[in-house]
Parts: sequence; structure tokens; C-alpha cells
Amino acid sequence: GPRLRGYAVSSYQAGPGDELRVNLTWQGEPGASSQSRLHSFIHIRKSQPGGPNNPLTGNEIWAQDEHYAPGGILTSDYLSGQLYRDEFRVRLPEEMPPGEYFLEVGWFDPETGEQLDPLADAVHSPLGILWRSILLPPVTVE
Repeated sequence: GPRLRGYAVSSYQAGPGDELRVNLTWQGEPGASSQSRLHSFIHIRKSQPGGPNNPLTGNEIWAQDEHYAPGGILTSDYLSGQLYRDEFRVRLPEEMPPGEYFLEVGWFDPETGEQLDPLADAVHSPLGILWRSILLPPVTVE
């Protein structure tokens, strides 16, 4: 899939009910996925083992968004080296407890739900990898 080349987060400290704005910059890669209908995603997930799950879903993800490839361009049509901007606006739930939360981003096939593996050689500190997602610096909910 595309390579993450940059990111901007509106704030790394937020309160329940706040909107978090995350802008990502992806770069087309030679020989990248031939799948044309990939979706990008952002998850705001609990970071502490044993921390509370989202009571509405019963899982670790407290907020999320996903959408069709940035700019409406099929990922199979991404040009090698070209940069593509991807904008997310995610509202944190009012019932979200205080704590530190992972900000994870990546790509998935909406037909199968299968996430793409991030390009490990493109992920450098302060970023990380969690399973098949790229971790941005965490967000603290106060």
C-alpha cells in the first residue's frame, strides 16, 4: 500500500466530546497494491492492558473513521512518488474515560476487512507498528 510520509494532529490532549483532526500524507509506491478500492482508516484505541473497553461496542476502539482512498483516486492509480493528502475528523465519545490512547492509521480492503501490512522500513520513531497499523504519537484524554 501507500507509504506514510507525514502527519499532523490537531492536539495530543483532548477531552470527551472534542473533535480530533488528523491529516495524513501518503506517497504512491511502485508496485503497490493492485487493489483499487482500498480504504484508509484511523482508530483511537485504548493503550493500557486491562483499561476499559468502549461500552457501545465492547471492544478497545473508542472512536474511528474510514473512507475511500484520499481524493477519490483509486489506490491502483496512485503515481509512484506522488503525495496524497488524507483528512480525518473524529469526535471523541462523551463517555470516554481519561487516559492515553493509541492513534492508529492504515489501509484495508473493505470487501474482506483485511488490513494491509505497513511498510516497516518507512516507520521511524516516534511512529510504531501495532499489528497491521501505524501508530502515531498517542493522545491523552483529560
